[in-house]
Amino acid sequence: MDYVGDCPPTGQSPVSVSTPLNKGTPVNRKYTAACCAVVAAFAGGFVSTRTLMEPADSADVVDSAAVVEQDNAAPESNLGFAQVTNKPVTPVEPQVTTDSTADLPQQELSEAEQFKQNQARIRAEIEQQKKQAALPTPIPEPEAETIRMHPAPLDDRRLTPGNFEYHGAFRLPAVTDSKSRFGYGGFTLAFRPDGDAGSADDGYPGSLFTVGHDSHQLVAEINIPKPRYLVDRRGKDLPAAKLLQDFNDISAGFIRKQSRGTEPFKIGGLFVAGNRLHWTLYKYYNVDGARYDSHATSSLNLAKPQPEGLWHLGNMNGGGAEWHSYKYAGYIFDVPPERAKNDLGGLNLISGLQISTGRQTSSQGPAMYAYRLPKRGTERGASLDAVPLLYYPLNAGEWEHHHPSDMWRGGAWIKVGRKEGIIIAGRKALGEVYYGEARKKDCTPDKGYHGTPYEPQVVFYDVEDILQVARGKTKPWFIDPYLTWSSKTEGGGLKEYFFDTCAGRLEGVAFDRKNSLLYMIQYDATLIEMTDFEKIPIVHVFKIKDV
Repeated sequence: MDYVGDCPPTGQSPVSVSTPLNKGTPVNRKYTAACCAVVAAFAGGFVSTRTLMEPADSADVVDSAAVVEQDNAAPESNLGFAQVTNKPVTPVEPQVTTDSTADLPQQELSEAEQFKQNQARIRAEIEQQKKQAALPTPIPEPEAETIRMHPAPLDDRRLTPGNFEYHGAFRLPAVTDSKSRFGYGGFTLAFRPDGDAGSADDGYPGSLFTVGHDSHQLVAEINIPKPRYLVDRRGKDLPAAKLLQDFNDISAGFIRKQSRGTEPFKIGGLFVAGNRLHWTLYKYYNVDGARYDSHATSSLNLAKPQPEGLWHLGNMNGGGAEWHSYKYAGYIFDVPPERAKNDLGGLNLISGLQISTGRQTSSQGPAMYAYRLPKRGTERGASLDAVPLLYYPLNAGEWEHHHPSDMWRGGAWIKVGRKEGIIIAGRKALGEVYYGEARKKDCTPDKGYHGTPYEPQVVFYDVEDILQVARGKTKPWFIDPYLTWSSKTEGGGLKEYFFDTCAGRLEGVAFDRKNSLLYMIQYDATLIEMTDFEKIPIVHVFKIKDV
């Protein structure tokens, strides 16, 4: 049987939530609950048999570590909340439920019968959504606003949800005649400042790269249409992005070759660094803890990728567990130029990975490693200078709110005027920790960790706390977020804007630093007529403002 998309979900704990952020008031933590529907992926093939080390085009050679610069205001003093106390967290091993008497009949079914039952459930849900979509469209209620400033408390110095202005969303295009498609896709995002150069000046310049169907691991480039704020959240009414570059294999065949005869390798992150597309790669099911090179670059011309790498961060073979790629082979974002120069010794990129399929080597919560890309032509397997900024080791400093079914999928270091913060975004599991065959209430049919219900969340880290780690003043696992944006946060959470889905998967983040626009991609979000057999992703757009 072909490999099916996204097996055991990744994870973390019940939920960290912050109450109103009044000056001088410590952050309180509570637990919350969320939503439910159904997700599934169907296997597909790989394409491209080109070799990884194809010679680079000499016309394409520039410093691959270059990133878009911007003027940044000097950091302000701390005028806001109570500071995070950087003390070790006493590890508390979650109570894992391995059985459910209510679901025993289902677990006694054969594998074939369980698969048949799960597929029938999925088809029933899709049929129900199609019927609802076919109903006569009611007279829409007036849209009183096309842009909404999120109603949450503000801080003098640090970023909060109150600095986020929602501009609406757009959907990915329905692609039917390509090597891949966006159904069961929409993993990770990268913003390209000079993409779609001939487009109209609508306030949303540039373009986005993203990964298509999970089983294919091919990358495409889309434009950014003007988003629309929908009250009724009907996917067919969203503006559709256009395909600028069709799906292609940015590894020139390496991912396919590396995955042959073993568990698949997946693209963990994308980032446009100068005139190169930077990406990370990880083995999805790595319970044996094997170490792999993880970082690479390709051309922005997807049809002629000319990949270089892969490289690893730190001393892969002689280093300790902190240098295992299962902690950093995922999402990628950049450091503001002044911070990179003055505080991180020129390290201008950050990557991180959190995953549950190999917990002994992964981070039990968000992770961040600072580094810079090597010069063009650097040999494969090279060690890149890097500094661990944040990770939570198993049984030695786990994040207090960790749940193995969490999926932290994107990040951004945001500085707008006086406000600054580092965000990590993804989906949070709110239910009990359960490992085993999927139960009726679970959102995926796979065996593994489950934590239904789920919701999309964002955690906020204080820049000064992270820099204390870089200076060697504290440990990477002593740092906690100063705020979690959840459904219990004052003003509501991302569910105020995201479409209602069972799995609540926020799969990537990209930040347009020049225009302070933040893009978040929601997986498996909506059905439309052209793809009524599978849901497609949508992209939500926020403007970050110094208010």
